[in-house]
Amino acid sequence: MVFILMRMNNRAEYVTLHGLFFGLERIFVAVCRISFDIAKLYKRGVYMRFHKEFALNPMIVFLFMFMLANTVFIIITYQGLMTWLVIAIGVLLFGLFEYITHRYLLHEWPRLASTMYKGHMAHHEHPNENKYLFGPARYDMVAYAIYYIVLLAITRSFHMSSAITLGSSSLQYYYQWMHFVAHRPIKIITPWGRWMKKKHLLHHHMDEHAWYGVSNPVMDVIMGTNKPIRQSNHTNHSNQ
Repeated sequence: MVFILMRMNNRAEYVTLHGLFFGLERIFVAVCRISFDIAKLYKRGVYMRFHKEFALNPMIVFLFMFMLANTVFIIITYQGLMTWLVIAIGVLLFGLFEYITHRYLLHEWPRLASTMYKGHMAHHEHPNENKYLFGPARYDMVAYAIYYIVLLAITRSFHMSSAITLGSSSLQYYYQWMHFVAHRPIKIITPWGRWMKKKHLLHHHMDEHAWYGVSNPVMDVIMGTNKPIRQSNHTNHSNQ
């Protein structure tokens, strides 16, 4: 009986290791393919041009420096698993903010933030113009200052406040990149990225009252805005 159990355990370990190595092999192949595609883009000068256009935008520069400062502080005051859990909370919070801001402030309730609404409508009228792809950096500076102060008042911890804002700013950085590539002639490598780009372009050119999520579709699914609701009233959308 002991011999049989040992055989079964050995086989289970073999299957587990085989699956692990197979998974690592697939990841390695995928990374090689992505690296090869990126290398081709760099060779053509396409990727570098768009990368600079994105990375040198004042809002992106602020986000990057803000993330870097929070990362350094969190490393110094690292608290193990708790740190990662709090960062995850920050990611979830930005996912919620992303949907609420895009749907309600920038579309349905324009009087609450009229300046932001006008800027967003200009983006809808001229979706591929770079000057309308990013908001002013000062908005994010003020928003994150208020966000951090509120978190500090709630948590009474600089570490937790920094971890939450790192999670939120990290997802916002990803959000900004996804939004940027959706409006640039960039061939996205991953199926996920191509699918999210398609959904965002449907938001622009089919129904601006659906598909509010740019970084992810979770809130659209929950709120039922992951499908057309009504046709856009913007006639300029028909030229895409």
